[in-house]
Amino acid sequence: MTAVRFEESLARLFAFERGNNLLTLLALAERARLSQRIPDWLTRKADGSVRRKFAFDWLGPQWIKNIVPLWEALRAGSARDIEGSVRALISPDRHGSDLEFALRGLIEPLALLERAQVAAELHDEMFNHGIQITAQTAVKLARAGDWQHVLAILTSSHQRDPDMSMHYSIQERLWRHAYLDGLTETLLPRLAAIPFDRSLTHAKELRGWWLTVRQIRAGNSAVRVPVIEPDQQSPGYVEAAAIQIAALAGDPSQTSIVEDLRRVLTPKTIKVDSPQRRLSFSMGRTAHELFKAEVMIAAKRKDHAQAARLARLPSHDPFVSAVNVVIDALLEEGDWRGAAMIDEKHDPRERPVMDDLDDDPLNEYRSIQLAIAAMAARTGDDAAAQTFLRNYALSDAPDSEASADDLNIDEACPWAATVLAGAAEGVIPRRFIALLLPVFRD
Repeated sequence: MTAVRFEESLARLFAFERGNNLLTLLALAERARLSQRIPDWLTRKADGSVRRKFAFDWLGPQWIKNIVPLWEALRAGSARDIEGSVRALISPDRHGSDLEFALRGLIEPLALLERAQVAAELHDEMFNHGIQITAQTAVKLARAGDWQHVLAILTSSHQRDPDMSMHYSIQERLWRHAYLDGLTETLLPRLAAIPFDRSLTHAKELRGWWLTVRQIRAGNSAVRVPVIEPDQQSPGYVEAAAIQIAALAGDPSQTSIVEDLRRVLTPKTIKVDSPQRRLSFSMGRTAHELFKAEVMIAAKRKDHAQAARLARLPSHDPFVSAVNVVIDALLEEGDWRGAAMIDEKHDPRERPVMDDLDDDPLNEYRSIQLAIAAMAARTGDDAAAQTFLRNYALSDAPDSEASADDLNIDEACPWAATVLAGAAEGVIPRRFIALLLPVFRD
C-alpha cells in the first residue's frame, strides 16, 4: 500500500466531487496554502475536461461562477456578507428549509478557517430571523475544540429564548467532547449552569448530576454524592451514586458510604414487550448503571485487565453489549490502545448477534476501526492511525482475500485518507481531527 499525500488526495476529492462538503474542501486547501490550485481543481474534472458546475451539497450542481462569491465571503467576509451570498444561491421559493440546511453546512469550513467568531455572529443573525442553527453550530465548534464560542452561542441562544429546549442527545455530545478535552472542572460547570429546558421538572438537577458524574469519573475525590432515599431521588442520581460506588470500591476507609449508597439504589426494572419481534423481557436500569460506572472507572484508571474482565460480563441491558460499553468508555478517555485491545478480543463480526435485534456486525466493526484510527491520529500516532484505517478499508474490500498490499486506500476511503494524511503532514491541526472524523463509535 503506497503512502497517501495530502495534496494529491485533496486534488482527487475535487476531481471526483467527493468529500463531506465543497466548502470544507476549499477550507482545507486554504489551510494547506494551496489556494493557487483552487481555480484548476474547481474547473477540471478527473478526465481533464472543463467543468462549469460543481456538486454543491444540499443544492445539487451549481454554477462555479456563483459558488466563488460565497467562498470569498466565507473566507474573508462578515456574517452578513455570508448570509447574502447564501441567499443569492437559493431561489426565493426555496428560502425556508434550504436556507437552514445551507447555513448548517457553513460551520465546519468556518471552524477550519478559524473564523468561529464569524460563525457565532452568523448564528445570532439567523436566530434574529427565526432560523435556529444552535445545536449544529455548537456541536461543530465543540468538535473543533472552540469552547469559547460554544459557550457564547449557547448563552446567546438562551438569552434570546429563555424557554429554549436543547435535546438530550445534543447536550450529551457536547459534554462528551468537553470531557475528552479534559475540561471537567473549567467548562462543564459553565455548561451545567445554562438553564435549558426550564419547563422540564428536574432539568437543572439532572445537569448537576451529570457534572458530578464526570467530576468523579475524572478523579476529583473532593466531590461526594449524598445518600438520598429512593422516594427523594431526582433523575440522574442513580448514575451519580453508581459512579461514586465504583470510584470508592476497594477502599476500606469508604466501606460505610459505599454500603449506604448501595442501600438506597433500589433495583428498578423496565418491562419490554414486542409481539412483532416475539420479544418479552425485563431490564434493570440500576444494575446497568452500576456496570457502566465500573467500566468508566476502569477506563479512567487505564486498568485494561479490569476492562477486559468487564467486557466478558453481561451489561444488564439487552440492547447494549458489554463490549461496546467498554470500548466507548475507553475512547471517551482518549485511550485508543485500550479500545483496540478490547475490539481485537471481541471482534463484532465474530460475536453472536443479540436476540432478534437489528445488528450489523460489519458496520459496527468499521465504525470502531475508524474511531480508533481517528483517535490515534488525534494523539499523534500516525502509524497506528494508518493501521486501523487499513482495517477499516479492508473490511469492505470486494475481494475478501485482499491484503494491505492490494489496497489503494485513497480510493477505498478517500475522505478519511485525506484527513489523516493532512494530520500526518502537519497541514491539519490535530485538534480538528474530531471535527472531520468520528472519534467515538457511531
